[in-house]
Amino acid sequence: MAKAVIFDKDGVIVETTRLHFEKWKRTFAAYKKNITLDFMIRNLSGRSAKENIKRHLDASISQENLTKILTDQMSFMQKMFDKYAELVPGIIDFLKKLKKQKITTALATSSRKESTDLVLDRFKIRPYFQTIINANDILHAKPHPEIYLKSAQKLKVKPYQCVVFEDSYSGVEAAKKAGMKIVLVMTSHTQKEIRNVDLAIKDFTKISVADLKVI
Repeated sequence: MAKAVIFDKDGVIVETTRLHFEKWKRTFAAYKKNITLDFMIRNLSGRSAKENIKRHLDASISQENLTKILTDQMSFMQKMFDKYAELVPGIIDFLKKLKKQKITTALATSSRKESTDLVLDRFKIRPYFQTIINANDILHAKPHPEIYLKSAQKLKVKPYQCVVFEDSYSGVEAAKKAGMKIVLVMTSHTQKEIRNVDLAIKDFTKISVADLKVI
């Protein structure tokens, strides 16, 4: 049995694909560029917004302009959150079961603190996590394993004692590099697309805590 369970946020705890797609469409449009949903899922999901902007839009962007874009993105997300975001089915019941069995949990997300707080507080799920780590707390974004190694350290467990729930290429790679077991939540990708995982689920309606014993 795993001693700790670590969750990514977007696509795992909350389904925000449409919200982020609309956000990135606005940002790319400001640079007179188009973006497809497939491009976002494959190249932007699971990575920090700051990294995405520098990598795909403006490598030499000033800190002032970067801050302006990030602020605009956050304002858009706050305004459109209720329209486009919803919890992944079954997640609340699963979190309750983990808590009942005294399995420690962490949230490890590439999102900034503002975006993370928005989800935690809007859905009132903050009490389910003993540790919360976001992009503001790390130096290296996924697929670097820093965020997962730091989560294990804060939970006082070894990496091999952790099970990670992820949905993106970069997130799975980060967890794999950290030496952790991985459950793929198939909100964005199928198991055929991301093969190097220990278990794959559609959502949390069918999985039980006992399932963590067999991976």
